[in-house]
Amino acid sequence: MVQSNEEERQRFVQYRSRLIQIAEVVALTADILIEAASCETTYDLRPQDALVYASVTSHLRRYQPLQACFLNRNSKDFDSPDIVDELNQLNCRMIPRFDHGYSFLQSQLPG
Repeated sequence: MVQSNEEERQRFVQYRSRLIQIAEVVALTADILIEAASCETTYDLRPQDALVYASVTSHLRRYQPLQACFLNRNSKDFDSPDIVDELNQLNCRMIPRFDHGYSFLQSQLPG
């Protein structure tokens, strides 16, 4: 069991290091908290889902990517035509499966 815990810790450290190199962490701001409160009522989202969604849309509005994806296994919480439309307007596709997200990311890499 000790070996299993150590292997798990090593995997976490490895993936954390990889994420630090490539990820961008969206800071939680007062504006995002205000937007999240609005998303709760507008999209009938639970508070934690509204916070995630407000963080994603805030990031998309700020950086205006040509192509983006919102990869989330919890797609039923975000499965609203209004949410999908808003994401599409921000050049973002909602992708509910990690294997599909991986395929999407692979398709975006220069060939």
